[in-house]
Amino acid sequence: MRYILLSLLFLGAQPAIASDDNQTITADEGVVITVKKLGSARYLPHAFYDQAVSSIPKLYPEHEYLARRRNGRFGKVLYSVVCYKQSRHTHKVSISGTAVLADDAWSFETQVPESSFGDKLLIVLEAIEKLPSNEALRPTNGNMNERTRGMTNDE
Repeated sequence: MRYILLSLLFLGAQPAIASDDNQTITADEGVVITVKKLGSARYLPHAFYDQAVSSIPKLYPEHEYLARRRNGRFGKVLYSVVCYKQSRHTHKVSISGTAVLADDAWSFETQVPESSFGDKLLIVLEAIEKLPSNEALRPTNGNMNERTRGMTNDE
């Protein structure tokens, strides 16, 4: 009985991907962020973080972490983020994470130049904080959800 209960709890914490809500947004300074709408899960941010920190060393043995946050808050949005280079010799930084607000949840990812990583990370976090209202975000392609349908880059 205990194993069934643990299995149900684990499965309940796994996000369901809502593929119709995928979008690519352009934030300040042209930072392009791929965002996927997920089924909300209370433990999503730290579950993502734990999985990422466990997987990245196996996928990229020469990786280098530049920043990690397991449980962050930006405004009302709870998030986790992992920033890393696939190798110490690359000049691109991968920024990926998850964000949750009430019944909404998203995963996000982008790559930025190492030389401007700090500024770009702040831009990404500011854009993630605005996801629930979609203010200052402009879809550039892909499917748009109800909140962004009809928006153009000129609005």
